[in-house]
Amino acid sequence: SAAQLMDFSRYGANGTKTDVFNFPNLKSPNSREPYSRLVSLLRRVKDIATEEGKTIGVFAVLWIQGEADMGYETRGPADTNTEACLCNGDGSEWKKRVLQLRKDLNEDIGTIFSQSSSPYWFVSQCGGKFLTNKYFEINQAQIDLCDNKTMFMLEPSYWVTHNKDGHPTGDGYRTFGECISKKLCDVIIDNSEPHILRPREIYSLDDSHIRIYYSVPTPPITIN
Repeated sequence: SAAQLMDFSRYGANGTKTDVFNFPNLKSPNSREPYSRLVSLLRRVKDIATEEGKTIGVFAVLWIQGEADMGYETRGPADTNTEACLCNGDGSEWKKRVLQLRKDLNEDIGTIFSQSSSPYWFVSQCGGKFLTNKYFEINQAQIDLCDNKTMFMLEPSYWVTHNKDGHPTGDGYRTFGECISKKLCDVIIDNSEPHILRPREIYSLDDSHIRIYYSVPTPPITIN
């Protein structure tokens, strides 16, 4: 409606691993700093709304991360005791850290904005040249996180135009952003599951064949 607006605040840093969000006692000078800055941003947004006599809440969090935790050709073990605290491609450790971050952030959002409901989380999928670990555990963890109740999967960005460094071009980011907006509207406004192409069930038929059932927004599915 004319009295209701949806606003987006962005916060990010390239090459960021989950350790800087999860380990406040790291010896690194940047430990937990990204999280503190994010909370400061949320407080400032709330203060601005209050000054203007408006009511505001956080309905969604976009979690676009994972490449830096992918590891390299071999995985793990995850490191939780040294200055690095790297996931090293350990999917279960990455999932645990993201769930803890979600718990921490949801609690802070509830306190700052005095809201009883937690925001929906939308999780991106790693892809392209950033898939440096042949075990793909981070990718599997991203899928496992999404229960289509509180956490939802975003489609990968392989289909938009990219630069040679693996990142989307300006037009690619714009197109992907429009796609993300549609997914938010599916959940927040239409109260429905996001319309993305994703596997629903996978069965092993024998040693050389599998069967995959897909959720297809606009059937039939085609491979090109």
